[in-house]
Amino acid sequence: MGKKLSADPPSDKNKIHLVIMSIVASMTGMKKTMIILFTGLFLFLSITTGAHAQGSSRVGFAFRRHNKDSALKSVKFGDDLSYMLSYELEEQQAFWQIAVDYAPEIDTTNSLESIITPQLNLLFKDKGWLGGVGVLWSLIEEESGEDEWSDAYYQLILGFSLPVLGLKFNISAYYQFDNFNDIESFEEENIDYAVWFKYAL
Repeated sequence: MGKKLSADPPSDKNKIHLVIMSIVASMTGMKKTMIILFTGLFLFLSITTGAHAQGSSRVGFAFRRHNKDSALKSVKFGDDLSYMLSYELEEQQAFWQIAVDYAPEIDTTNSLESIITPQLNLLFKDKGWLGGVGVLWSLIEEESGEDEWSDAYYQLILGFSLPVLGLKFNISAYYQFDNFNDIESFEEENIDYAVWFKYAL
């Protein structure tokens, strides 16, 4: 008699990954490209997390306030809010962050339905401070039903975090630019701000 095979139940960490992927899918209006992209990224991070037992991982949620011009030349923000989800793989002095930003309404650009921005950020930490750089792509959804991916663009990140009631509370500033030569034209009024709430897995 052969042994009866049974599948192990998914771990709590994998359950959280599946929940995040479901949320991302609903935010994208079931866009096939986005579903495939984030499914692959979260599966990769699940494997990587298991292979790096010394590290830790976190999930996060944030509100991001956009200011005026952005690296997306076709979009003009006007104090608009967007919402962010993230997964972080943390080592001793740095961590990788995969995130998606969802802006459902842009007040100053009436022809747009939403903007969905996947991003990959590398951040370094020192005590409560953190700073780094990221690369982003935006899916710009028109009210007419037409969608368009932007070219890759970048952001500098500076923030501070502290533990609050078992969570990590983080305030970050973001400066976006098309290429590294644009850093010289830095303007304070073009900085975005985000408030993060992060939970360790």
